[in-house]
Amino acid sequence: MQPNDSFKCPTDPVSAEGTNYITYFGVQGGGAEPACTSQSDARVFFDNGVLMLNENIGFKEITDGSSNTFMIGESRYCDQSVDSGWCGWASAAKNGVWALPIVLAAGMEPINAFSYNDHNPVEHKLLDFQSRSFGSHHPGGAHFALSDGSLQFVIEDLDVITYYQRAARNDADRTDWEPEDERG
Repeated sequence: MQPNDSFKCPTDPVSAEGTNYITYFGVQGGGAEPACTSQSDARVFFDNGVLMLNENIGFKEITDGSSNTFMIGESRYCDQSVDSGWCGWASAAKNGVWALPIVLAAGMEPINAFSYNDHNPVEHKLLDFQSRSFGSHHPGGAHFALSDGSLQFVIEDLDVITYYQRAARNDADRTDWEPEDERG
């Protein structure tokens, strides 16, 4: 596979030139409970996001509003073993008998929820939580692209319910409006 530097954060210390490694994942949804799991619940699958396996989601299905819904998020949780190719920009969704979301993640665990060793990231079981969380090497949060094409830096101590709502496209809990009876 050819490297694609457009899919790598320039400040990521393990984003070396010439690798297939990526730091931006599609948002497959979010919430406290996934739609299903694989590998003893290590990897999660959601069906309420904008980018999901075997789905074609249009704007009309983003009922929470495209300016309120995450589409792509920054992740530092990627299998760093370049030889495996599991976590590259052109990775497949199924590797042998293992079902892996590969280049998708969910708003399930808070941003930067898991520890990370910049000096030897291969020692960590990144595949066990690459589908569960977003994170970055930036202090305090991670970058997200919203479904309307805008970009935001989202703080890591964002309220977890708001985080779930921003990851889901259709939970009817828009973060920019008040209930009808409270409008002026």
